[in-house]
This record gives sequence, C-alpha cells and structure tokens, in this order.
Amino acid sequence: MTSFTANSKDLKTALGIACLATGQGDNLSGHALFKIGQNLKIFSTDRDRISISECPIQASGVEPIDFTSDPKKLTALINSSNSEVINFDYKPEEKTLNVYASENSSSYLSFPSLDTDDFNVFLSNATDFDTIKVVDSGILLAAISFVQGFISDDNKDKKFSRLYIENGVFYGSNGSNKVGAFSSPDFDGLNSIIIRKPMLGPLVNMINLTDTKDITIQDNDKFLYFSTDGFGFGFLKVIEEMINFPIEMEAPNCDAFKIDKNVFLKKINRLAIMGDNQIGIKAHISNNSSELSTLDERPSVELMDIVRISGTESFEFFFKHKLMMSTLKQFQSSDVDLYVKPKEFRLLARSEGDMEINKGVIKKFKSLGLVGLATVDDK
Repeated sequence: MTSFTANSKDLKTALGIACLATGQGDNLSGHALFKIGQNLKIFSTDRDRISISECPIQASGVEPIDFTSDPKKLTALINSSNSEVINFDYKPEEKTLNVYASENSSSYLSFPSLDTDDFNVFLSNATDFDTIKVVDSGILLAAISFVQGFISDDNKDKKFSRLYIENGVFYGSNGSNKVGAFSSPDFDGLNSIIIRKPMLGPLVNMINLTDTKDITIQDNDKFLYFSTDGFGFGFLKVIEEMINFPIEMEAPNCDAFKIDKNVFLKKINRLAIMGDNQIGIKAHISNNSSELSTLDERPSVELMDIVRISGTESFEFFFKHKLMMSTLKQFQSSDVDLYVKPKEFRLLARSEGDMEINKGVIKKFKSLGLVGLATVDDK
C-alpha cells in the first residue's frame, strides 16, 4: 500500500487543471493519470485536450507508482471537506484509492483505478514540446478577452469560431460585420497560430488557477501547449490557412474623433429605450460635438462632446445600437478613437498606450474593432 498526504488548497489547483482536459464517464477519458514520486503529477487528456499539473505531497516509504482516478469526483469530495490536508492510501493489488476527507479520520471514500498502460503510451508520444515564446500572462489574458468578443458564437463555423494569431497580432471576427485585433510587443514572433473558441475558456481558467506571471507557449506535431511552473494546458493544433483580416493596426487617414466610451455607451443605450436592440442611430459629427438621434418618425436626440482628431468638415453616419455596444464594451480604456469612412460603411474603434497588469507591470498594447456601418435604409 502507498500512503501520501496533500494540502487541500494545492490539490484543488492541480485537480482543477486536470479537469480542464477530462471527459465524461468512468473510462479513461473521464480519468486522469496520477504519478506518485517525489511529488504528485497528474496527467489528463480526452485526446483533444491535454493537461499536466503537479502537487507537493508528504509520503513515507513510497516507491514510484501510477494509478488513475476521476479528478472531478475527487474535486467534489475535497470541496465538501473542511480538512486542510487530505490523506490517501492506494492499494495496487486491488487497484483502489482510498481518500480520507471526512471529519472522522477513519472514514474514507474508495475510487477505482483503471489500467494505466494506454495513458502512459499516449503521454510518452504527446508531452515532448518545443518552446515558441514566453509571454506575460496578464497581456495574454487581455488579448484573449478583447478578441474573444468578436469571434463567431457558432462553434460549427469552422472559419470564424477561431482566434487567429499572425505577425504578433491576435484577430477574431464573426465573419459578417465586425473584426477585432489586439497587439503587443510581447507577442512579436507569434505566427500561424489558430485556437478554436471552445479552447479559450479552459486556457483562461488554467492561467487564472495558477496565478502566474509568465506563460510559455509550446507545441509539437499534434498539440499547442501553454504552461507555467508545474502546470499546463494544451489542445490539438488547427492546421488551416490563415485569414487575411481587413484591418490595419496603424491609424487610417480619414475623419476621426475621440470619445469617452462610457459616456457614449450611456447615451446610445438611453436612445435604445425608444426601440429594440437593433435600433438604428444617426451620428452627426461637427467640430467638437456630436448629435446622436434615432431613425424614427419622432426622433430622440442625445448630444455629446467629442474631440476631433482629424478632419474639419461636418459629416454623418449610421450604425446599429447592439453592434456598436458589443464592440465598444470590449475596450478596457475609457478613451477610444473612432475613425469613420461613411462611403465605405466602415468605422474603426481604436485604443493604444500602456496597460497596467500583474501588480503594476506596464505593457504597451493596441486594440482595434472594425464595425460595419448601416445605411439609412437599415432602420
């Protein structure tokens, strides 16, 4: 029998990451591989995703041993316990893991172990990675959060339910009327990376669970892998042609003005009271002010101060309330520049500068959202 003890907090983190790549059911897809040595290593995979996590343990007279167990059930058990430490006994002859997490030290739950051979064969061929780049976790989370709001919600859309990275720029689009892009010097050298939207949530969860500063991006023939000390999450690589997104990172030469995003959102949201979320709004731009009005028989009007960046002539354009709201809400900064090409029915929202992340760490960034404008007939 092999006995060991783990801190419940450390164990929750390790199991939480294992659950990110665990499937359903009492088979290998629903189990993770536990390797006991100087510490506990947990390997999990449903063949589409893969995760690796570590947890310090205290053990006596332990020889290296492998077994499998369901990390989701173990997590549920630990969450039901008030114990700061969890005790384990593994009986290899019975392939049984006893977990002591009750207030009564003699109480335990028994978990079955499955055969470990298939796990070990798969992992031996899947966990040798080459390093692509080390990036700051804070700016990586900011890029994912921004671009994710532009990606198609249809997971069956194999073209636009993706996050694309090319030339250090993160891109996303719904394939119809909006495109988002985010760049930072931290991402220089990242190319030809495609991430399916369902993988973004688990990736963000892994980074948040580990609460680490640096993330190492790695890959091999099959997987794209994101790791930090003792922890990692990856998924099958997408081998497809990159999309040429119709958005430039540099400011275009056209009429432009600066807005307070929060004030702008409040005003167009107030106008939407008089209609549904698809209400059409006309924006009339003059020197240092804008007039926003609904396209109704009895128009409602909101006035707002702006700062012209370029152009001196008055002009107007039309947009859909819901589309503009969803785009501007992705920007962290309250100062957003709007570049408008009414004849091309395009509006580019743009913000750049320094972003404070990870307890005072400052990173340079650019974030852009390209929106299709409406016509006066799109009421």
